[in-house]
Amino acid sequence: GDATRLSVVGYLARNEGTLGWLHSVARSHVEVALKHPIKLIANALGSPPKDVIDQAHEAGVPVAALAGSAKHAQRHVDNGVDIVVAQGHEAGGHTGEIGSMVLWPEIVDAVGAKAPVLAAGGIGTGRQVAAALALGASGVWMGSAFLTSAEYDLGHRLPSGTSTIQEA
Repeated sequence: GDATRLSVVGYLARNEGTLGWLHSVARSHVEVALKHPIKLIANALGSPPKDVIDQAHEAGVPVAALAGSAKHAQRHVDNGVDIVVAQGHEAGGHTGEIGSMVLWPEIVDAVGAKAPVLAAGGIGTGRQVAAALALGASGVWMGSAFLTSAEYDLGHRLPSGTSTIQEA
């Protein structure tokens, strides 16, 4: 509820956005991930610490981070993140309250040539992909569109072989 949200916002204000990186858990996840043939590490809330970005780079793994404002995006590239995911409010609202159509070009302009920017939030059709590209994004980051793919499996399939979500 509102009390929880205010508590989280207060925590973030006092700790400069560190809620997204919990050292007690995240470092061990990175260690495990880097033992596998992964192609990318993506951080959803806040910038990963510089030493973790360096660790991923030493293993040949690029790092992406989600940003809900130009300030977040700039902090990401200053820390060495390779890809910025400009995630508008339409993607669930957990990176901020700025809508995608406003956020994407703002982050593209803030980051410049320092890193490619992927647009996220409210993308479900080719026209929305085209809009993101027209606003300067290098590509898109879209999760929910893949929920309907044949490869996605919720563990429940119909006799036809399609997943329940595909039928919805």
